[in-house]
Amino acid sequence: MARSPLTLIHALQKDGSRRGRLLGILQQRKSDMELSDGIRKLALENIKAAGGIEYTRKAAKDLERVVEASLSLYEANIGSKNFISRLVVRRLEFDDG
Repeated sequence: MARSPLTLIHALQKDGSRRGRLLGILQQRKSDMELSDGIRKLALENIKAAGGIEYTRKAAKDLERVVEASLSLYEANIGSKNFISRLVVRRLEFDDG
C-alpha cells in the first residue's frame, strides 16, 4: 500500500463502508510494522472494490495527456522536436496492462 497511496486515499474517501476496515489495517501496520499476506490481500480487495485502482489508472493517464500537451506546446514554441524529452516521456508512460 505504501507504493500507491493515491489508491488508498481514494478508497478511504470514496467508500464509507470500507473506510473502517482500511483504517484498521493502517493502525495494525503502525503497531506491527509488517502486514501478513492475508491482511495485504484484504486491503487490496477493499481498495479495488472502492475503485481506487481504476481512479489511479485514470489519474496517471490524465497526467500523461497533460505532459504530452505541454511538451507539444514547448516544441511548437521552439520550432523543433525535443527527442530527448520525448524519450523520457515514453519511458515514463503508464503501462495499462
